[in-house]
Amino acid sequence: MGALDLGVERDCSAVARDCAGAQSSPDRDATASQSPDDFARTKSPSSEQATALGTMLEQTVLRDESELAQLLADEWGLRLDSATHLGEGSANCRIVLCAGERFFLKEFQRSMSQQQAQQERQILAHLANDGIAVSRVLATRSGAGFAVCRGRLFQLQAHLPGQRIAKHEAPAWLLEELALTLARIVRSLAAFPLLANGYARWFGRNIGQRARQLRRLADQLESAAWLGDERARLRASALARADIVAALPAWNPSAARLSIGNSHGDYSILQILCAGKTISGVVDFASACRLPWVWEVARSFTYAHPASKHGELDAAALADYLAAFESVVPLSADDREHMLTLYLYQLAPSLYGFRQLAAGPTPNQSELSEFACWRTALCRTLLSLLPVTSRHPVA
Repeated sequence: MGALDLGVERDCSAVARDCAGAQSSPDRDATASQSPDDFARTKSPSSEQATALGTMLEQTVLRDESELAQLLADEWGLRLDSATHLGEGSANCRIVLCAGERFFLKEFQRSMSQQQAQQERQILAHLANDGIAVSRVLATRSGAGFAVCRGRLFQLQAHLPGQRIAKHEAPAWLLEELALTLARIVRSLAAFPLLANGYARWFGRNIGQRARQLRRLADQLESAAWLGDERARLRASALARADIVAALPAWNPSAARLSIGNSHGDYSILQILCAGKTISGVVDFASACRLPWVWEVARSFTYAHPASKHGELDAAALADYLAAFESVVPLSADDREHMLTLYLYQLAPSLYGFRQLAAGPTPNQSELSEFACWRTALCRTLLSLLPVTSRHPVA
């Protein structure tokens, strides 16, 4: 199996019509006729590198707290009382207390551009105007939406109240609210200018090559002394993933006619704050992009539902989750039919986790190991749920 074609997109006007209750066939937007190579040249953030388990946390460019205090004073005119570093995610994030008031300070990954930081500010303002609980970016003294220190971007946001709920520990009320909030974000962003393509890279992969890469990684993992007792488990997981990739059924995303539009891009329980039995805030829109909405639905469900902790899928609960989303944003029969296929095609060929662990010792090694093996277990479950019409053995 080689590279795959892309799906059909609904433009923002079609999305707005559907959200108003008049469902129509997906339309091609101005970019839908582009080839996968065209899309590959459009840089967009990678969700799989964003909030996996905080495993790719980059080193801060700030040497100590005195430099943090100087940055806040110079750029925002604030006096630092204290700072608390937040461990989750790939960006260095801090809660800073200044003159008794709390703020959220994000140090973007080095791959983030000024354009992306500015776009996040615009998205947050747009969503807030639609009544969605998001933070507000505070301008620097010069009026910019971010500051630059040693080549790294820093953004200061108003602090949102609430607490995080751990991955795979969502109670029933939160599962419904997660789906509804995602749908409201999608509905709101339908009126926002089209964002960068965030899904083309999924279909530019050579499936046979990925299966062979996973097998080579399995051999490398077996000889990686720094992994200790985890070597056998990781090797078995990488080999199982290679078999799953080789067994992927023939699928043409273009024929699937998926509903595609602006979305959060990295939506999950890890990006949610809760107060009581309500969602008090949604954070981190730096990965916002244009992609199939049902991918965000499926992925966010598997990050939240307790049954998915070990790679299982509660089909009845997923149906309820999808129904909650559709109570706000209608989907097509193709969306529902191909949702799990799409998720599997994005997930199974990914080398993320295995590649980092095979390359050498890495921070949070045990968490990254768990994440890679969890993905394989989930892929096995997803494959078992698909109506397989053909198999493609890979050499």
